[in-house]
Amino acid sequence: MILFFFLLFGISVETHAFNFSTNSTKFDTNKVDKKGNIGQTYALKQLQEDIDAILSAPELSNASVGVCVIHPESGETFYKNHANTSLIPASTMKMFTTAAALELLGPDFKYTTRIYIDGEILTSGELKGDIIIRASGDPTMSLYFMKDPLIILDNIALKLDSLGITSIKGNIILDHSYFDDEIFGPGWAIDDIPYPYSAPISSIALHDNKVEMQFRPGLKSGDYSRMTMIPDNSYLRIVNNVMTVPTGSPTLIDSDTDPRSGVIDMQGSIAMIDPGMKTNTEETMSSIGLTIDDPVQFFLHVFKQRLEKMGIRIRGSLLTNEMLNEPIDYVGLKQIHAITSPPMSSIITIINTVSHNLAAEMVFKTMAKEQFGEGSFPRGAEIMRKFITKIGIIPEQCSIVDGSGLSRLNLLSAYQQTLLLSAMYRSPNKEHFLASLARPGQTGTLKNRMLKSLAQQQVIAKTGSMNNVSCLSGYATTRDGEQLAFSMMMNGFTVPDGIIRNLQDMICMRLASFSRK
Repeated sequence: MILFFFLLFGISVETHAFNFSTNSTKFDTNKVDKKGNIGQTYALKQLQEDIDAILSAPELSNASVGVCVIHPESGETFYKNHANTSLIPASTMKMFTTAAALELLGPDFKYTTRIYIDGEILTSGELKGDIIIRASGDPTMSLYFMKDPLIILDNIALKLDSLGITSIKGNIILDHSYFDDEIFGPGWAIDDIPYPYSAPISSIALHDNKVEMQFRPGLKSGDYSRMTMIPDNSYLRIVNNVMTVPTGSPTLIDSDTDPRSGVIDMQGSIAMIDPGMKTNTEETMSSIGLTIDDPVQFFLHVFKQRLEKMGIRIRGSLLTNEMLNEPIDYVGLKQIHAITSPPMSSIITIINTVSHNLAAEMVFKTMAKEQFGEGSFPRGAEIMRKFITKIGIIPEQCSIVDGSGLSRLNLLSAYQQTLLLSAMYRSPNKEHFLASLARPGQTGTLKNRMLKSLAQQQVIAKTGSMNNVSCLSGYATTRDGEQLAFSMMMNGFTVPDGIIRNLQDMICMRLASFSRK
């Protein structure tokens, strides 16, 4: 049977005795464990041999592999293979960040971004003073939490309008001191920086600190494409050099930023649509995401535009807290509005389900700020060392430098990952943590995995992927209804990622089909 699965997934391996069916494991009734339970020792041995067979695939022959399967309550070991080897966890690092957030901040923790005015509102409708936004590290001004994050800014404008403010003589000031100024994590690859999954970290993050550039073909070949920027803003300077090409030609769009001027040159081509084809708007559009180099200035510019769109005139400048001569004293200011986030339990669900890097880093720095008064990567790492010590992991035997797993300086073992999973399974926050993990066939990073298999309904997990790294850690429910905590970490392979994911899925299927009986 195992040969069938390897052929199905395009993996070459010699034949092994293996079966995923509900009556796959044949027990030797002469095999008795220490408690006198017939077949249990044999069943575990067969499970281990089957996983060994999967990991014997030649596609893993040059890779570093760590696999661990344990019972999350008793600690019983079901399988270990280089389980103590330190490997790059990629996005499975987010399990540690979100677990720590539940334990340290609590599932009901909410961010509050406060809006103040400093000055008098004249009868003419002019605010003779400033508007001050005090950022709180909130990661939920995001497309993953709301359909249009700009509604947040419109609500501030509506509040100003309700106060009779039609113009602001002073400045718009953004206090982003909740986090430090390091916008990228230690050890992040320079090649990743332009991409939205590496969006810069800031204590105010509008629209996931990125814009979406949408392109549609012109009326005829040779025309410039029709370009739309979402959200529209005056901060980014974009030049559209994406040209319309004949039907059937490749659509290729890229960007190039001039380091001196900051102008972003959109380059490439977009093919015309065959007039005889019935298409909708989405089918005629191509898009590319761009990260924002300065999220603070981006927020200020978009905010100013939204105020002006609502008829509120800005006479002053766009400033940040470090541009001021002295720290802002909030005691004498009037708070006029507050933006409250969803609870942490909802935030970690987005982080783990879709693997949201920016949100993970913002939570990482939030824990540091709340615990130490300094929202920085070093303090975040210190928080994590304290947390993992409490769950039985020796800090000196691992490396944690960021919250998302984008850094290749992070090092964990498969056994350490199962220790975390076990600790959270016994935690009062168990249900929140388990609910945050991705499920096969549903929205998230497991949407297209383990489909139409027993594992589809019996596995919840967190994926971790980067170049030459693929990890999967989570929980599997066996045929007996028993819960298992597992971690699979594959580093350094040179075959397509899909082959490695298929091997991981096969192990999940085997765990789901396991029975002691």
